[in-house]
Amino acid sequence: MIKLFATDLDGTLLKENKYITEKDQNMLRQLYQQGIEIAFATGRSDSEILRLFEQIGIKGHRVSQNGTFVYSKNDDTISERHFKQDISLQLIDEIEGLHLPYFVSTKHDIFFTEHSPFIEQIQGLFHSKLKHLPNLNDAISNGLKPSKFMVLGETEPLKVIQKQMSTKFNHEMESFLSDPRCIDIVPSGVNKANGLEHLMRHLEIEKQDIAVVGDSYNDIPMLNMTENSYVMTSAATDVKVHASSEVQHVYEVIEALQFNLK
Repeated sequence: MIKLFATDLDGTLLKENKYITEKDQNMLRQLYQQGIEIAFATGRSDSEILRLFEQIGIKGHRVSQNGTFVYSKNDDTISERHFKQDISLQLIDEIEGLHLPYFVSTKHDIFFTEHSPFIEQIQGLFHSKLKHLPNLNDAISNGLKPSKFMVLGETEPLKVIQKQMSTKFNHEMESFLSDPRCIDIVPSGVNKANGLEHLMRHLEIEKQDIAVVGDSYNDIPMLNMTENSYVMTSAATDVKVHASSEVQHVYEVIEALQFNLK
């Protein structure tokens, strides 16, 4: 019986990466009222997840930055990960050499190094204010703890960069295409499935009692963790093969699960 429902945000619950439809919100409220645990598992920051739960009017669990941070609906810290200082500095040097827009996330903030029209344009996609930090190397040397790097560009060149960086930093990082134009780089061993497993142990829930829905490459680990896996029809074919069923909206998943709730 389903005891935990976990959904991705961008491209899944968040339409146009900005808003949740009223029908999806209503169905999530119904799940919540039935006592089903709800988790948002996303590449976004914890503060962005909190704002969305507040908007819907429910309390849920948060698996943020692709599993780097896991918090319960009661704000218990279940898991936290950061890059080591030396690896962070090496990654900054490598990413700077790409000459592509990038962001660095910490537990609470998302930083960029240079102001540009692009930054102003992309700010609207975030539910928290991007912060300017011109010298990340100094900040990291003085104690800033990066938890995720985001590199933006075109899909095919990003795939090449992803492969090169995975080879160079083999045991220190994981990387995912969280969007066709964005690579997320997180500490080794971090992914949405591992984050959800930390949460499931905390809640004492088994894998057969979880349902998940996503749409992108960073969702593949969690789609593989249960037979109750759903993928958006807009997903790439090589993502779809990892799910049991396809849907157009999150509320369709909840409707399909109604017979299997506890």
